[in-house]
Amino acid sequence: MIGIIAGISGEILTRKLQEKGFQVALVAGREGESGTDIANVICIADLREKKRIIDFFHDHQVHYILVGTGHVLALELSKELKCCGFVLSNNPDASLLAKNKIRYKERLITEGFDTPRFIVSKGDVLPKVDSVIEKLGLPCVVKSAIDCILPQKANSREELEQAIQEVSLVQSDILIEEYIIGTDITVPVLVSKDGATAIMISYYSKSKECHLKGFNTESRKNITLSQMQEQKVRNYCEQAAIKTGMEGLCRLDVMITEDDRISILEANSVMVTGIHPNQIEYGRFFLEKERIDFAEILVNVALEKFGILKDGK
Repeated sequence: MIGIIAGISGEILTRKLQEKGFQVALVAGREGESGTDIANVICIADLREKKRIIDFFHDHQVHYILVGTGHVLALELSKELKCCGFVLSNNPDASLLAKNKIRYKERLITEGFDTPRFIVSKGDVLPKVDSVIEKLGLPCVVKSAIDCILPQKANSREELEQAIQEVSLVQSDILIEEYIIGTDITVPVLVSKDGATAIMISYYSKSKECHLKGFNTESRKNITLSQMQEQKVRNYCEQAAIKTGMEGLCRLDVMITEDDRISILEANSVMVTGIHPNQIEYGRFFLEKERIDFAEILVNVALEKFGILKDGK
C-alpha cells in the first residue's frame, strides 16, 4: 500500500496507482476532498496532526508516500515523515526551501543563477516605500514569502504602499522584486536518479491567466523563442533543479528578456497534476492545453525512487 498526500491532485494520483495494481492510503484535509471516494483507506485530518497521520500510515503498513501538493503544511509534514523513516517522492528539505521565496532566491544566487533583484522585509518592520522605489524602481512586484497572498504588481507609489500593507496583514515576510519585461515561461522538470529533464517549454503565464492584481496595466512580451533559445532555457532549468536539490516533478517559472537573460522567478517543488475549480486557469491554460499526462510522469518517477515494480509486486 502506498500513501498519498495530494490535495486537489488526490483523485488523479490515486487512480494512476490503482491502475498499476497498488492500494492507496490517502490523507485528506477535509471530507469530500479529491480522491476520498476512491482511495482504499482514508484519513481525514488537519495536516498539522502529524502523530495521527504517522499512526495512520503505520497502521496500514505504508512505507512509501507520494506527495502531490506543494501546500506548506504538506511539505512540513513530509519532512516529519522522512524523519520517521518513510520514503517520500519529494525531497522535503528542497521543497521547504522552494516554498520560501526568499530563501529560494538566496540559494539561486549562491548557486550562480539569475533571479530578479529584490528587497526583503521580515517581522513587523515594513519596508520604506521611498527606499524600495530608489533601489528597484516602479513598477515592482510584491509577494508573500510563502504564498499567503497572490503576488501583486505595484505600478505607483500608492499601489506599492497598499500591496505592502496587504501582505503584512497575513503575517508573512515580504518580498519585493524588480519588475522584468519579457516572455513568461513555465518549465516542468523531472528529476530522477538519472538526472534532470525539462519536459517541455510552456508559454503559460500565471500573471495573465490568473489575472493577478496590477499586471493588466502592462502586457508581458509574447514572443516564441527559437529552438536554440528554448534548449538554453531547458538546460538552465535542469541545472537549477539539480543545484537546489529537487526530486520528482517540479515546475520552474522563468522570465526571458529581449537580451536573452534567463531569470528564475520561483519554483514549485511539487507540481500539481490535478484540475480543480479553485485553479481553473491553471488547469485549463496549462494542464489541459499542453496535453501531457503529468500525473503519470509523477507516479512513475515516484515508483522508480521507491524501487517498486509498476505491476504492484
